[in-house]
Amino acid sequence: MATDRMITVRQPNIEYEQKGITKALEISPSCLAATAGSALAFSPILRDAVLEINKKSINDISQIAEIVRKCYSGHRSKKLEENVLSSVGLSLQGFYQTNQALQPQLAATLFQAMQRFNYQLWILIAGTDEHGGHLWHIENPGKKECLDNIGFHAVGSGQHHAISTFIANEFEPTIDLSHGLAITFEAKKRSEKATGVGKLTDIVIISENGHKRLNEKEISQLETLYAERVDIEKKAIKTIDKKLEELDFLSNYQ
Repeated sequence: MATDRMITVRQPNIEYEQKGITKALEISPSCLAATAGSALAFSPILRDAVLEINKKSINDISQIAEIVRKCYSGHRSKKLEENVLSSVGLSLQGFYQTNQALQPQLAATLFQAMQRFNYQLWILIAGTDEHGGHLWHIENPGKKECLDNIGFHAVGSGQHHAISTFIANEFEPTIDLSHGLAITFEAKKRSEKATGVGKLTDIVIISENGHKRLNEKEISQLETLYAERVDIEKKAIKTIDKKLEELDFLSNYQ
C-alpha cells in the first residue's frame, strides 16, 4: 500500500502535508485502510469499525470490509440529516415516514438533494487472512466492491495516473513482492502529477504476519532507484526519437 501525506480537512478543501501523519491506517495487524477525501469524515468511521472488529475478534477481510461499509453508511446518513433535512426539522426516518404528507414541491426538492448528497470519501481496504490477500473499495453512498481479481486500485485525484501505471506494467495478483513494490512506488510517483497529491510517500507491506512500514532510509532507496529508471527512460526516448527522424517515409511529409 502506498499513500501520500496530503490531508484534506473540509469543503472547500484545505490541504496540507505533515511528516508525522500517515494515511495508511491500521484496522487490524494484517489489514489497513487508505482514504481519499475528508480526513474528518473517515476518523469516526475508523473508530467505530475498529471497536466492533476488536470486540468480535474478526480477522476475515471481507467481514472487516462489510463492517467499514456499514459504518460509512451510518455516518453518511447522519451527515445527510445535518446538511439536508435538519433545515426543515426532519430526520432521515422522519422524512420517509412523513414524505407523503409534505408539500409535493418540498418533498421533491428534499429527495433530489438527498440523491445528490455525496459524502466525498473513498476508502481502500487491503489485508490478508487465511484465504490470502484481499482488496476492497468503499465509496458513496456506502457501496463496496471486491478487487481481488485484478489486485490493484487507487483513489483520489491521482487515481487515473496510478491505475494507468499498474495497467501499463501488467500488474497482476500473483506478481512477486519486489516487482509489485516497484510498480506500486512508480504509481505513487506518477500520481504526483495530479493536483492535490503530496510529494511525501508512505509504503506499507502487509503479510499474514502483520504489516511493516518502510522507514525513511528504505523510501529513499526506492526514490533513488526510481530516479535511475526515469533517467534510463529519458535516454531511451531520445534514442527512439532519433530513429524516428530517420524513417524514410517521413520525408514525404516534410
